[in-house]
Amino acid sequence: MVVLTLVGTVATVVSVLLAMGIGPFDLSADKDGKTSAPVAPVANGSGGAQTLEGWVAKVNEVCGKETSEFTNRLQAKDAALDAGDLPGYAAELAQLSRRMDGIVTQLKAVPLPEDGDAEQWREAYIKRSELLAESAAHALAMAEPGTAEADVRTSAEMSDAKLAELDTLDNDEIKPLAEKLGVSCP
Repeated sequence: MVVLTLVGTVATVVSVLLAMGIGPFDLSADKDGKTSAPVAPVANGSGGAQTLEGWVAKVNEVCGKETSEFTNRLQAKDAALDAGDLPGYAAELAQLSRRMDGIVTQLKAVPLPEDGDAEQWREAYIKRSELLAESAAHALAMAEPGTAEADVRTSAEMSDAKLAELDTLDNDEIKPLAEKLGVSCP
């Protein structure tokens, strides 16, 4: 009986640590040791409902913490591409994708207000993260040592196509909604 109680207690503690991202259970750390720990949901306004203003403030807080690192990764990705360093380019694109996934995880923890534009922006931002992940996967495939030249070209084209789709999504949907809402995310 004591053993069962002990096992139950350990399981509870581990699940709490996993949920909080504490210690060796922080699964959101990148290779630099920086984390993108989830943000606890915060309700604003009366009755616990999230207000648009409260949501925008929380989203901007989450994104503000990531903007500098995200910009640094973009510059490193571009520098690697300019230098013809395909493995470096692919690695930086993968890092960007992981950072974006961390941002999305945090944004999902922020309760949406009852506002169609806020929901549409978040869904488009999530789609952006998915496109970046797909592009990174193709870039990593193209940079794999020993990859045939035809496969490198195909992977590069697919990676570029996902980045082009991402740019279109950014320009046609995300940026206009972000300006309308007052959201500033990388």
